Amino acid sequence: MNEQFLIAISLLAVIFIYKKWKANRASRVLAQLSLDDIQLLDVRSEMEYAGISAPGSINIPVQSLIAGNTKKLDKSKTLVVYCASGMRSGSACLWLKKQGYTVLNAGTVGNVIQHLPE
Repeated sequence: MNEQFLIAISLLAVIFIYKKWKANRASRVLAQLSLDDIQLLDVRSEMEYAGISAPGSINIPVQSLIAGNTKKLDKSKTLVVYCASGMRSGSACLWLKKQGYTVLNAGTVGNVIQHLPE
């Protein structure tokens, strides 16, 4: 039983470190982009978006996006996709890449707001 516990704790630690590394990478990339070259896409629910969102972002909940609601998206720009934890934005990015969009999974709304380019 102790061996299984150690494996589970180790796995959780690896996942945590990976998520931190990915968020830091996205932050560095986001800071280097120009607002003219990106489109901010919030894939949280409308209720979450109404609470707090990045300035200039558009909201298309991930379920609506994957159902084909892409009218507001600009294929000529890099889509900077975010949500509350990075999970929905990850799913959205996978789907958007298959549709031919250039994407950056920025993880969380806080990460985007904190590292938004000038």
